Amino acid sequence: MANGLGAHSGIDSLLASASLQLHQDNGQIQQPSIESILLANKDKNFVQRILDRSLNFGKEVFIEGDSSPMSHFMMQVDNLVIPRVVDRGEEVNGQPMLSLLTEDDAYDFALQTGEYIEMNNDEEALWLSKHYKDYWGQQE
Repeated sequence: MANGLGAHSGIDSLLASASLQLHQDNGQIQQPSIESILLANKDKNFVQRILDRSLNFGKEVFIEGDSSPMSHFMMQVDNLVIPRVVDRGEEVNGQPMLSLLTEDDAYDFALQTGEYIEMNNDEEALWLSKHYKDYWGQQE
């Protein structure tokens, strides 16, 4: 898929942060907050799991060679922010589990279910895909 799909380098993240489009609000230029973006999309399952981390506990997935549990593993495709870790209602040994999808499957799942956040442009989507976890730091 040649539409922005894939991993991003640290340079990409810096460029996305630097080029995030600013918005005008009552004559003042402001960057939309992560919280406002998430709250505007709180009807989506993956966003609910960002807003309330306890919804992920015990359901996380692990990638071979990585000891950290994952609950979202975001990617950016064009102006969309898409989770690769999704809740498809699957169970393992009777316990609910999240599922890690390939990039292509995550893209298809997002389009079929609406589980994505649409940003104004590619740069904003890349920025949010890299910084959504900042929300958790703001809540502590």
